[in-house]
Amino acid sequence: SVSEVEGGVKATQMVPFCTQLSVLLARLFWIFFRDSASSTSRMVKMVIQALLLGIIWYKLPYLQELSDQEEILTTINNRMGGIFMSIAFTSMNILSAACIEFPSERLIFEKERSARWYRSVTYLLAKLLILLPWNALVVLSFSLIAYWMVGFNMTFGDYFGGLLLLSIACDSFAVFISTFAANARQGSQYMPIITNFLILFSGMFIAIESIPSWLRWLRWLNPYFYGLQFLAVAEFDGVQSADGLEVGELALERVGYGDAIEKYFNLVVLTILWAGLRLCAFVSIMVKYGW
Repeated sequence: SVSEVEGGVKATQMVPFCTQLSVLLARLFWIFFRDSASSTSRMVKMVIQALLLGIIWYKLPYLQELSDQEEILTTINNRMGGIFMSIAFTSMNILSAACIEFPSERLIFEKERSARWYRSVTYLLAKLLILLPWNALVVLSFSLIAYWMVGFNMTFGDYFGGLLLLSIACDSFAVFISTFAANARQGSQYMPIITNFLILFSGMFIAIESIPSWLRWLRWLNPYFYGLQFLAVAEFDGVQSADGLEVGELALERVGYGDAIEKYFNLVVLTILWAGLRLCAFVSIMVKYGW
């Protein structure tokens, strides 16, 4: 900010938006690499989780090679399990950091914001531009290991793209919820609440139709619901067994997800959720501290 005297009163005028953004980006970039231990531990944890997934689900048989009904059903369950754990490992890694990111910096942000060093929107945009590429790299490191070790039927692009969009949508969800936390300790307590919501309304462990009707609408706000549906359709749609049976259709009916027409619609919704929840976080902070 720039200080000047007007009529004997010291006033503070902010520097231009682009200057604020460039200075904030440079500072956040430096802080990010200064705290390399935290970033490295996240990456190491993600690699270990990918290896664990790959070892347990190593080289699952392809449905196209099977004809025995019992083997087919077992493989469907195993592949759905591999998809769900891929989602859980990548999203939880990002969620755990997002829940405490803003609360841990709240006091510094309040001090600098009150001194008019920058606008709230500049700070939020700078954080987004720094963390988005890093989150993409974290998900990519997981995908490169897990995809080939498990032997998923879907393309690598669908696997990585689905996990990335779901993870950053969950990140926006956690950032929005964390804006109501007074400190990092309180922010970390929101993690189990978010996790329970994501899992319970994903459609993985209980059919949506079995959930009380007055609660079912919550699935429309759940990134897991759309991410699981996208990856399930990508994995099973159009797959036939060795004897020509439509086992892919059987698999999708078994897990209660949609058909190929809805496949990329799920990615669109995930993108809307990511942008919408991030906007909610922006509004939540700007209501308290101004834009």
